[in-house]
Amino acid sequence: MALYEQKLKPLNGNSKTVEVECLFCGEAFKVDPKETWRYACTDCFKKFVVPLRQLYDQKTIRTLISAFKEDHGGELFELEDVFKFAKEYFNNKTDD
Repeated sequence: MALYEQKLKPLNGNSKTVEVECLFCGEAFKVDPKETWRYACTDCFKKFVVPLRQLYDQKTIRTLISAFKEDHGGELFELEDVFKFAKEYFNNKTDD
């Protein structure tokens, strides 16, 4: 039993995390201090980042979502909205 408790101690007491705000939903989620680069909670990562990574790199996804949210404010959105915005956003960028 003592060995079991000793193994659990590092998991319970020494686990330091940092709260990060999800770029997509705005909810706070916890990450390891070495992973503060994460910008999407688990649900939003699956819903948005995985499909977007098929077309864009991480930096482009962050730029795209920031521009989308700036343009649409705090509205709720779906993946289709982001794809439609991306098409318009990048077409306008090439026209400039």
